[in-house]
Amino acid sequence: CECGETAKIKTSHTGVWKKSASYNGERVVTLPSGWQEALRKLLKSRPGHGSEISIPAERAVGITGLDWRELDEMLAVLLRDGAVELFEPYPRNPRKGKVVFRAGTVEKLRGILGMDAREKEAAAITSFFDSWEHPRDMDGAPLRVASVLDALEALWRSDGRAALPPVGGRVTVLKSLSNYAVILDALRGIFNLTLLGDTVSLRELSTDVAGDSKALDRVKPYLRELLGDLGGYGVDEHSSLIYCRLPVAGTVGGKAVDLSACEDYISLTVKTARAFSPVSSSMKRIILVENLTPFERLAGEPGLTEGGTGIAFLSGYPPGHVREFIKRIAHGVEALIWCDLDPDGVAIALTAAKWFKQWRPFFMDKDYLLTSRAKPLEDHDSLKLSSLKNSAGGSAFGPLLGDMERLGVKVEQEAQRVSISNLP
Repeated sequence: CECGETAKIKTSHTGVWKKSASYNGERVVTLPSGWQEALRKLLKSRPGHGSEISIPAERAVGITGLDWRELDEMLAVLLRDGAVELFEPYPRNPRKGKVVFRAGTVEKLRGILGMDAREKEAAAITSFFDSWEHPRDMDGAPLRVASVLDALEALWRSDGRAALPPVGGRVTVLKSLSNYAVILDALRGIFNLTLLGDTVSLRELSTDVAGDSKALDRVKPYLRELLGDLGGYGVDEHSSLIYCRLPVAGTVGGKAVDLSACEDYISLTVKTARAFSPVSSSMKRIILVENLTPFERLAGEPGLTEGGTGIAFLSGYPPGHVREFIKRIAHGVEALIWCDLDPDGVAIALTAAKWFKQWRPFFMDKDYLLTSRAKPLEDHDSLKLSSLKNSAGGSAFGPLLGDMERLGVKVEQEAQRVSISNLP
């Protein structure tokens, strides 16, 4: 052959044996990744370790998923390197032959391809899903995280692949099971975080779930693909911030702080917000806004705080630190809640409404659904809408939900044209 090695061919009246004169199985690590995966499938086709594996060539095509031409090319390379032997009972018809892995070669190849370690990782992943359970009466962020984990479990149990739920018809399959396991641990950590309503930095979460502050860096794109903005689940890459403009004065560490002393809004770290002690307030009502761009637009309007109006950013499904700050700083005032005109927006508004004795929807009338640029409802929207219509709190948005369902549309806050001149 091209490498200068010779093939030793042993013949008998029953057919032809083909085998290499030397073993260079270590070369399998240089094979294309598709061939390496095909070889793993062949080595897994017979249970147990330390035993010879013999597979009919026709069955090898079905096991590997390769066509005959590519299988022949791969077996020729493996034969050259002594990783496999071929037995052809009918030399003129090699497709009736057998692919043979000797017992000693099986053990070597499994080690080179990392199959034993991979099987341990796969067993650990199955064990993760065996222990995964969650309450059924959930909503909001906990439900979304739980739904993602349920979808991952279904994909794993169906064919053992570390696959992510399809996005736009594209399915992502992770080659590294260790990375997949880190994703699962991170999702369970985020799920627990949303149940507690707490907040952490990405580095803190990484340390908690993986024992390494940078472990989640390599899987962060996958987490974003699965969940979107991690900030909506209480996970921030840096210190979380609270954005607001409030006619409230107080102190932090004995120093005076005015939460309205700005042209648009101020930002507080969680630590500073918790240290803020109110001294005086002229706030009569507070506007709570789901998304950042509409919040910035409204907060920057002059004269906003005149008449005792404050404004704060909910940060989507509000994390615990936002809830804690708003409930403490706006106790006893009326809330005007403005969220997307879609089922999730209604659910977020109802979540925030629980903090107040007096509240009302703001810019969430069905008229805005009819006069703003709308988008069609998606499948998950329809499921959420049905759930809201049947809930006790959903009655506050009855007309809006009814028109949303009848028209099959939703409206994002960014598509609405509003101004504080519309304030009631």
